Amino acid sequence: MRIGSLTGLAFQKLDLSEDRATVTKTIPGYVQTFQYDLVSTNPSLQVDGTLIGTSVSNLASQISTLKAMYRNKKIVWVDASDQYQGEIYLCRINKLKGPTVDSSKGPLIATFSFEAMVLLPWGTTLLNPFNTTGVVLRDLNGTGKETILNPLSMDCNYTYSTSLQSDQGGNSSDWFSWEFIVDNQNPFTSATSVQEESCDSTTNTVNGYAPTGYTRSAFDSLSTDTTNFKQGTGSLKGTKSSPAASSTYSMGYDLGSSGVNLSAYDRFVMWFRCDQAGQGTYAIEIDDVNGKYRQWAFSLQGASDWMRVEVFLSTYSGDNGFDITHARYLIALVTTPSSAPSSINLWIDDIRVEIGYINHCDDTSGWTAAGGTGLTFSNDTLIYKEGLASLKISGTSASNGNLAANYSFPVANTSISSYDFLVLWVRSDFGGNATGGYYVLLGSGGLSNYYQWYYSGLNANQWYRLVVPLRIPTSTTGSPSLGTIGEFQILASCKASTASNLWVDEIAVDVGRWTNLEFQIPDNPSQNSGQYLNSCFEIGTWSGSSYTQYDFSTDAFGYVQNWGGGPGTYALDGSILSVVYGGSGSQDYNSKPLTAYVPGSIGTVQNLVGSSSTRNNPLTITYTTAYGTNNRFAIQIQLPPATSDSNTGNYPSNDIVGLQGINKVQLKVVVYYSSEDTSYSGF
Repeated sequence: MRIGSLTGLAFQKLDLSEDRATVTKTIPGYVQTFQYDLVSTNPSLQVDGTLIGTSVSNLASQISTLKAMYRNKKIVWVDASDQYQGEIYLCRINKLKGPTVDSSKGPLIATFSFEAMVLLPWGTTLLNPFNTTGVVLRDLNGTGKETILNPLSMDCNYTYSTSLQSDQGGNSSDWFSWEFIVDNQNPFTSATSVQEESCDSTTNTVNGYAPTGYTRSAFDSLSTDTTNFKQGTGSLKGTKSSPAASSTYSMGYDLGSSGVNLSAYDRFVMWFRCDQAGQGTYAIEIDDVNGKYRQWAFSLQGASDWMRVEVFLSTYSGDNGFDITHARYLIALVTTPSSAPSSINLWIDDIRVEIGYINHCDDTSGWTAAGGTGLTFSNDTLIYKEGLASLKISGTSASNGNLAANYSFPVANTSISSYDFLVLWVRSDFGGNATGGYYVLLGSGGLSNYYQWYYSGLNANQWYRLVVPLRIPTSTTGSPSLGTIGEFQILASCKASTASNLWVDEIAVDVGRWTNLEFQIPDNPSQNSGQYLNSCFEIGTWSGSSYTQYDFSTDAFGYVQNWGGGPGTYALDGSILSVVYGGSGSQDYNSKPLTAYVPGSIGTVQNLVGSSSTRNNPLTITYTTAYGTNNRFAIQIQLPPATSDSNTGNYPSNDIVGLQGINKVQLKVVVYYSSEDTSYSGF
């Protein structure tokens, strides 16, 4: 047992209590009063104990030391963990009685009692910025969804040593360590869908607009159709009686004479419906303020069928110098053939620009059968996860059990090389089998060149959100490239030759999310102390069987002393994140998903270790002013997007093992220090 540096003592009473207050509130109109129980953020520790001297002078010194702790309001550790498991607290003594020599107990015994305020301990972990949206901290059992984690109050294997243990290596400095899980519950990092026009009114519409040097015709009228629409309260409808042959009719919206910068987006999306099949051209288009255009032509799914036309801004049917930074007109058009119909009607709805999405699965266009027989495609408005519906694929599985469908990217191949993950929702009844698996394929050339990922042992009739690491496929065929992707395939392994169903929803690509973790530390972290030369802070990640010792270590000034010591940073599904993000292993600085900031005091701005960012990660941190120790140390980690829970099929995932653990990392932090001096903010 000890109180700070005092060790010759014993505790007769150690009682932790929380200060509580009851507030009574009366609400007008209610007869009943409401009682609110308030709990203090700082529990109180009541201690009765004895100091045991080895001599008169030694006892006098101990008495003087304890009184000085109280008088100077010194922050100290009260440690009874050698007798009472887990009873260790960082405290400030607020009230002290004694110590008084008690001759009835012996000439070298002094009794005392004190009340202390229990403080957040070293190793308290918080997100920076505070309350970072969608990221939570858990203990080793996966318990908790905390934005600030007290490692002493949860199962964090908090270890505190005043004589360095042999398994840590290094020299004779003191150290403490704790372990925890960081969990990204954000479905997306960068994937975004922004509505440019709702199409609920005719305000700012254009009729018959043509880019410079082209001739187009106007519809007889533009109106808001409140009976036939996909989103909101209506759609924009263009009506034309007796259209001319071989003529182009256009309509759309004007975003303003200054235009809009769309360069941050990679997709253009519009609901499109035409009551006449077999026309010469169906297309959507964006025109800039100078009359230049970019156009995407497509095949109509069927007369009077709503299609969600989803195209990549970088791959198009035509372009004559369009300036994406000054987009003005959002256009839909149809060109009649040499034999024109008697009338033509065109509807558009919910015009958007997006980042990252591939297919919302709200319609069936672009999908074809790839495995099984008698496949049909429909939109299921009862069983779905996002948007308006899911894509439902029904048919008889092949003799090998496969039921598969392909989605062809519109217009042409596109690059997804700037992304790290493919994400999608998937579900199947596996033809009556209790479990089954999924193959996910991405490639080009009719899938003659493709990447493949396989997920097995999954439950029937349960949704899974798969987070697929693009750079570590299960296998490859041919010579695929993330720079030229044109087809996606989903395949369910079902009961052979059996009626089966497969659902898919919200397919997108995304990147990892950079997250800052801030740690509270004592005043004097120790240089030249750790396992690696000069290291003061050491960080390891759990590989499934052990911690990588260590992913990196830094000295007290934040300079990196070691990259690696293992194969890299692990996610809880076993993926090596440095490889996920395009690196080759532990020493690849440019793909490092885990690094550190220079230590500092609360409210200060500190730099990231290293001098440049190659993957859009923040280069500085402002340490929070959140209650706790005055000195802080922080790391930066890049986390994959959220998965679904393997039991419920919903967000958030509580899995800390298996494929749905890819969005979580288990960390061990070791801090070496030379003294227990601790400054505390607010004191």
